[in-house]
This record gives sequence, structure tokens and C-alpha cells, in this order.
Amino acid sequence: MSVELILRLEQRPESRPHMMSTSKRLASGLILLAAAGTAGLAGCQTTVGGQTLPSGYYLRDDVQYFPSGPEFLLYNTERAYQQRQEQQDLGDDADVQP
Repeated sequence: MSVELILRLEQRPESRPHMMSTSKRLASGLILLAAAGTAGLAGCQTTVGGQTLPSGYYLRDDVQYFPSGPEFLLYNTERAYQQRQEQQDLGDDADVQP
């Protein structure tokens, strides 16, 4: 082969894609494995449709207990208004009667 042909072959762009070296491939694989392992160990708690779905710590989570109460949320306020109205009605009746 002549020197000119060798120089032309060296200057020609590669027709095949550049292959990763073994160390880069190993490093990429280890990073991917570490990311997947971290995501699996972290545990993600999420809320879907009003339900809190468990995280990685759901077995150690404290249970919150809310006792059942009246369906009407302003029950105590309504009861206080009724008692006050009854007291006012009784007070007005006492003034009318001699």
C-alpha cells in the first residue's frame, strides 16, 4: 500500500459507531444498579384517591385513630345555638308571665 492510501484511510470518518470501553460500560452499569437499588430501598409514599399508600416504613408507622362522631360537622355549634334559643325563649316567657 502506498503512503497516500494509508493517510486517506486514517482521515476517513469511521463507518461504524464508537464502541464503549469495558470500564465505561462497567461504570454505567454500576451507576444504573445503584440508582435502582436506592429507589427500591427508599420507599415512596403516595396518595391516590384519598388513600395513603404505604412507604418503605409502613410497618413502623403509628396508627392514627379518629373516634366516630356525628355526621354533621357543626354539631356542637348547632347545639349551642339551640340551647341559647331555648334560654332566650324561656327568658322572654318569664317576662310576660306575672
